[in-house]
Amino acid sequence: MSPQTASQFLKLIGYVSIGFALAIAGAAWPPTSGVFNFLFDMVDWPLDGAATIVSEQTRLLSAISGGVFASWSVMLVLIIAPAVARGDEDIRRSALIAIFVWYFIDSAGSLAAGFAGNAAFNTVYLLMLLVPLMRVKNVAAAAS
Repeated sequence: MSPQTASQFLKLIGYVSIGFALAIAGAAWPPTSGVFNFLFDMVDWPLDGAATIVSEQTRLLSAISGGVFASWSVMLVLIIAPAVARGDEDIRRSALIAIFVWYFIDSAGSLAAGFAGNAAFNTVYLLMLLVPLMRVKNVAAAAS
């Protein structure tokens, strides 16, 4: 995969992720929590409409995690994807390390909390990120 193709793929993932992050953050305010309730219901299978955000603490954690996920997504679009297009190996490697740190902590916590569905979604997201980050061919290194 060319660096430019990998970069475009990462940007697409980043932009879609920003949308998910806004849905997560939107759960902090009851009038905008419907989208997140649906997404959370998908993680807490079966899809039965039972998942709702009700406590103040959960709304606060949704606001915080939505903000963190949005900032990660913006970094993916504005820092990591352009660095991959330039062939910057240090940033590509650092992004891989950060992704694995997120994956193992988030998935282990999800499993410990009884939400295997979130660990499954994490695995899909991990694979989507790994494809462009691992399959990108550094054009400069290949020429030497």
